[in-house]
Amino acid sequence: MMLRLCYLPLLLACSGCASAPALPLSAAAQTEARQTCAAVSQLELQGRLSVRYEHGEGKQQSMQANFTWRQQAQELQILLSNPLGQGMAQVSVTAGGAQFTDMQGAQHVAADVDALSEKLLGWPLPVAGLRDWLRGCGRLADGNLFQAHPQGADSFYSADGWRIRYASWHDNGQPKRIDLERRINQQEADVFLRILLDARS
Repeated sequence: MMLRLCYLPLLLACSGCASAPALPLSAAAQTEARQTCAAVSQLELQGRLSVRYEHGEGKQQSMQANFTWRQQAQELQILLSNPLGQGMAQVSVTAGGAQFTDMQGAQHVAADVDALSEKLLGWPLPVAGLRDWLRGCGRLADGNLFQAHPQGADSFYSADGWRIRYASWHDNGQPKRIDLERRINQQEADVFLRILLDARS
């Protein structure tokens, strides 16, 4: 598929540093995290993402892209472009489902945005989780909420198998770099995704 072939290669370094574990939140902290995540119904971000993933028979592939993320209530639009600024794809999500428009203008629809993105990109982009993760909060594998901040734990594990690490922060307390990793098993990594976010005004 031409969508996959247009990406520019990128070699990603994998961090082996130990991370502070995420401790369970108290009931009061759970309520605060829930309120914090719910408080922001509108979000617009720009940044860059890099991904390294396995594609067929253990072959490693990598790519990088610029992105614009526009989120309002249940609606979401993601624009992906290559490092030269040429459009690669657009993902739109509403309460009725998801639509993926590729670089040739072909439209693909499905109820599940994560499954649709993985099918067409060739690697998993956890759109549903990123709605919260980009704001520094979300739901843990045990169902509890987490709220990340510069002085707290930097690593969290989601119910769908992603390790979410907040590697750096902007001076205003907004996430600057988020590393995502999903593993097939304990030894072999499936996909590494690094997100660099521009500071919001």
